[in-house]
Amino acid sequence: MPEHLPDEPGPSPESFGGLYKLLTASATYRRIMTEVFGESLALQLSIVAPADVRLLAARAGLEAGQRVADFCCGLGGPTLLIAAEYGCQVFAVDWSSQATASCWRSAVAAGLQDTVRPVVADISRPPFAEGSLDAIVSIDGFYFGVDLPALYARVFRLLRPGGYFAFYFDVPSQAVVEASSPTRRAHRESHRIDHLAVLAGAGFINARAEDRTAAQTLHLGRMLTSYKTHFQRLRAEIGPQLAIDLRDEISQTLQMTQQGLWPRYLFSARKPDDRPARRR
Repeated sequence: MPEHLPDEPGPSPESFGGLYKLLTASATYRRIMTEVFGESLALQLSIVAPADVRLLAARAGLEAGQRVADFCCGLGGPTLLIAAEYGCQVFAVDWSSQATASCWRSAVAAGLQDTVRPVVADISRPPFAEGSLDAIVSIDGFYFGVDLPALYARVFRLLRPGGYFAFYFDVPSQAVVEASSPTRRAHRESHRIDHLAVLAGAGFINARAEDRTAAQTLHLGRMLTSYKTHFQRLRAEIGPQLAIDLRDEISQTLQMTQQGLWPRYLFSARKPDDRPARRR
């Protein structure tokens, strides 16, 4: 366990936009992600393979024709997989216009322009009417400046009766919190809530948490190997500091995950159906 996790820049649409711009322009970054996750997920900042996205879709009960929002979609690899394989109308929501623009370009190239809709918005103020969505999903999207109890309550209101909420989230241990920089410590501490209880408190039923740490460990190990193999080319394309930061973040996260200090979960829950019960 590192004695001190490095500080991280304050998140903003601009800081993420700059990161996305560099990564989308890097052929080596795409090669690394393709080696680890396949061509369909070459453009993503999250850590999921196609099987992980399909499990998410299963827990969200996705079906053709549904209106689905992917919160914090990033570059949109998982968003496009959902649109292509499940036939949903997917709203790709991110606060970075660079991210949604990249997602939209990929959607057009894949012939998915009729099923993917880019939405530039902060998830604290999503532009959807209450009860207008069949499902809301997210992958590694709630780590930066998110009030999780408020978010879960907001998601509940946006879903139609019977709608599903499913998302991947890594819950830090107290050791990770204590090793974090002062600017990140309180924020990571806020991630250590009882997620199932908070989901239930928001009104959800059938809340569950599936441990996906083993899959995460496998992905991180493969990513680190690929980063090391292609590091010099990546460094030349995106700059030495960002290349080092990405490699070291993967290495440290892998170390903490292997030690059981930062487990990964797939959370899912359902909004109750408001239809009256049948009389017997």
